Amino acid sequence: MLVTHGPTLAAWCALFARLLGVDVPILAHSFNFVALPGRLKLVVFRFALARVRRFVVFSQVEREVYAAAFHLPIERFEFLHWSVQPPAVASPDDPVEAGNYVAAIGGNARDYPTLIEAARELPDVRFVLVVRPENLAGLKVPQNMSVHCNIGFGEAMNILYHARFMALPLNDAQVPCGHVTLVAAMHLGKAMVVTDSRGVRDYVFDGENALLVEPKSPAALAAAIRRLWDDREFCGRLAEHGRLFAAKSCTEGQVAVQFGGFLHELVAGRPQ
Repeated sequence: MLVTHGPTLAAWCALFARLLGVDVPILAHSFNFVALPGRLKLVVFRFALARVRRFVVFSQVEREVYAAAFHLPIERFEFLHWSVQPPAVASPDDPVEAGNYVAAIGGNARDYPTLIEAARELPDVRFVLVVRPENLAGLKVPQNMSVHCNIGFGEAMNILYHARFMALPLNDAQVPCGHVTLVAAMHLGKAMVVTDSRGVRDYVFDGENALLVEPKSPAALAAAIRRLWDDREFCGRLAEHGRLFAAKSCTEGQVAVQFGGFLHELVAGRPQ
């Protein structure tokens, strides 16, 4: 069998397997798009991916979206929570950023303009961002916001580890992104303010392990951040619930169980 990571590698491997007539089962793991391919590329993907036996996606909504986009049975798409061990924190006893702050980390499908407007409404709250340069292109960062670009993963986790909590602003209510950051925050015991998107509803539950806010609303985002900033006890409860959720549903053991099930299906389906 062949295991791939990401949609592009899955398409290439499936395409060559099809062209060369190689009968090998393909498991397309971590099958995720920030945005679906354009029309021409979509046709190529449909041709190639028809050869893939199973796809692993990290949200339920992606099963529906990708099955429809690539004209494939939804049963081929298997949902699995983003599952990793707790992230390694570089120099955990030596904060990259000292003091109290709200962390915002990541570059895919992020709505930093809304977060910046919310930060302007909260001049007494400090924000620390870990982003790509293009995330802030054309934006004026307020004085209560510090920015780090293209730093190492361990350093980014250091910033998250020492934050009071995390804000995750997403572009819209359909975005299937942010899973890596969400799970890292939960493993590190951080409460979260998150844009209410179908792509993250398998991970965050309003009032239980996060506060959900409507997309593109600086006022709603600012109000939720203010609530967690002022109510440390409530913030702590959300953080603990998130940590327990990640420990149960988002570990490497879940990947092993899913992969073992796929292998069992392959063996059971082989001719005797």
